[in-house]
Amino acid sequence: MKKSVGLIEVSSISKGIAILDDIVKRLEVDVLVARSICPGKYMILLQGNTSSVRIAVCIGDELGQKYITKSCIIDNINTHIFSVMKGKIEPENMDALGVIETKNVVSSIIIADIVWDSSDVELIKIKLGNGIGGKGLLAFTGNVSSVKNAIEHCKSKDEVYQTIFNCQIINYPNIITINSI
Repeated sequence: MKKSVGLIEVSSISKGIAILDDIVKRLEVDVLVARSICPGKYMILLQGNTSSVRIAVCIGDELGQKYITKSCIIDNINTHIFSVMKGKIEPENMDALGVIETKNVVSSIIIADIVWDSSDVELIKIKLGNGIGGKGLLAFTGNVSSVKNAIEHCKSKDEVYQTIFNCQIINYPNIITINSI
């Protein structure tokens, strides 16, 4: 059975909690993350078979209406992304550091999947919402051309580019810089 991930970002914490409760009462989905994030938003990250996840996101959109800041479904997301979300990965190749700051947390997960699939880079950190004003942040390393290609690939996709707040390429970053992320 095909697995998918659903992401719902809600501008109201209480509304987000109510949406989550309704979803888990109706459907069999795994709740990977459900928590408040800055500034006063709520994030729901679900996993399950494609049809259940699609229904869950539709329920969220329907119940949340004006409170939904962003929602989406990602089919076949790379599971490495979840490992990176849990903690920083020590990079092997530090020729270049790519940092992409997104306007919301959902976009950072979408972009992390795109970056992982499009280039020979290593995701080392994904930050979601807390302490960064509700935005998302992802960092990845690799050789200079791979990091450049990953960022250019994201910029070439209009719908993705519109969610990017800023991005940087840092050649030969100092370990202090890497550890500060």
